[in-house]
Amino acid sequence: MSEFVNYQKRGIELPLGCKDLIDVLPPPREARIPAEGLAHIERYLSRLLQSPTGCRSVWICSFTIPLHLSLVYSKGLLRALIFLTTEREEPVRAVLSRAGILPTQDNIMGGDGPFSRFLLCSLPADVARAERFVSELLRSGYGLPEDVLLDFRYDEKDAN
Repeated sequence: MSEFVNYQKRGIELPLGCKDLIDVLPPPREARIPAEGLAHIERYLSRLLQSPTGCRSVWICSFTIPLHLSLVYSKGLLRALIFLTTEREEPVRAVLSRAGILPTQDNIMGGDGPFSRFLLCSLPADVARAERFVSELLRSGYGLPEDVLLDFRYDEKDAN
């Protein structure tokens, strides 16, 4: 046994103060996502509509209820992909009707997931009108309270 190696002490791979690998692992993903809510919609829509990148999207999900909404801006058009549960279909359709928005696609989903169908809609491509619509959709259509925690994911791709 080497006189310079003490096998009873921690290895050089772990930071000082750590005896086990679990001491250096990151916290669960949910703990690392910043708490954002309905007040952050305008910021993401501004970025979505003003970026010079060819194709970009914002995905909005909830930690507490089945919510999945995707906003995609490409070739000068803003579209919403709205995933619905059976319980939220009527309120979401009411919001669309009040806004004068008709789905361009209305598809039933199969499988065991929480969503029963999805709608594809064209939205107004200015920040103020789009923000009002998305806020109303989340509040009235999905029934979200003001203090809900949302997961926003932003993505950009160059047009090919």
